[in-house]
Amino acid sequence: MKRPATGATRRSIGRWLAWGAAALSLLVGIAPARANTPPFQPGEELLFRASYLNFDAGKITVQVERDRSDGRAVWPIDVHAKTQGLAWLMYRIRQHFVSEFEPRHDRSIGTLLESRVGKENRVERVRYQGAKALVQETKDGRTVESAHPMLPGAQDLLAAFFELRGRPLAVGSRFSVPVWCGRKSWRLTGTVVGRQQLKTQAGTFQTKVVRLRTHFGGKFDAHRDLTLWISDDDRRLPVQIAADFFVGTMKLDLVSYRPGGLTAEQER
Repeated sequence: MKRPATGATRRSIGRWLAWGAAALSLLVGIAPARANTPPFQPGEELLFRASYLNFDAGKITVQVERDRSDGRAVWPIDVHAKTQGLAWLMYRIRQHFVSEFEPRHDRSIGTLLESRVGKENRVERVRYQGAKALVQETKDGRTVESAHPMLPGAQDLLAAFFELRGRPLAVGSRFSVPVWCGRKSWRLTGTVVGRQQLKTQAGTFQTKVVRLRTHFGGKFDAHRDLTLWISDDDRRLPVQIAADFFVGTMKLDLVSYRPGGLTAEQER
């Protein structure tokens, strides 16, 4: 039986797993200011089930931790992604992604990606410096450093998600968010289109529905808008995301949620 994907597609599926948790709710209207106390705190944990073409494809765990970097308070936001079931037999993917979120300035100061796709191991570190992203990639024992221009205020999808998650949603609002993803900088745009009740393994939620337009390119460019469901409460939980890519339909569903226990004001 011929496998439906190349090595490049396997890497793309890995990127989807790591990216999925980050892109779950980049969806807020740009007009209202963010709340003084964000809905996320150190100790928060989100678990998602990933499906591909309606088959169980993997799981994604997102955890907010606490650390200090150069004397500054930093909340490392950890994403652990792994294929499982039939997807694990075909595409052995494990990824660990960390965004070093600085709550005082509501933005990330850099990221770490540790990826294993089959027998391929890769480590990528990114530091944000002004209008540049400084990248250090180690692959097969060889390290390459490079610098890339990025849009003012851009940061990784995961950090942008957590920065924006605290803002209120307004049905009908539109937004444009500068992000850094896939070695390039672009604007994530979208619209809050309505409300819907949604049932998942984590429970039944009243949600707001958001349409997102991305610019990934290649096999993982969406040929229609991504759809995102966010809980319509103070937690702003990403409940579900669905996308039709050229390589097939993918979906993330919230399985469980554990709240954190430290406010931003206490940390600052």
